[in-house]
Amino acid sequence: MNNPHPQFQLQWESEIVEYVQFLWEKTRTRSKRGEPGKLGVNVPLLGPRFMPALYLHIQKQSGGGAVEPKVQYLKPLNIVHLFYYPQLAQ
Repeated sequence: MNNPHPQFQLQWESEIVEYVQFLWEKTRTRSKRGEPGKLGVNVPLLGPRFMPALYLHIQKQSGGGAVEPKVQYLKPLNIVHLFYYPQLAQ
């Protein structure tokens, strides 16, 4: 089944990529310090498999209002990045 709203899928994927890049920048080892950075306690650690919210979750978050059908067509995304798989650097 094709996604009837590819622009929303692309937007969702780009937001995930930005999130992973943010995590990477915050936690990568800097050559000068030699120790990895740390995330704050208020930064959620998600991934590497990103699942779109279910209809029930979206409905509860919106306060029981109408849910846009386009969000139901979002597909899961698996991220392969050094943040999640440091062994890829070897």
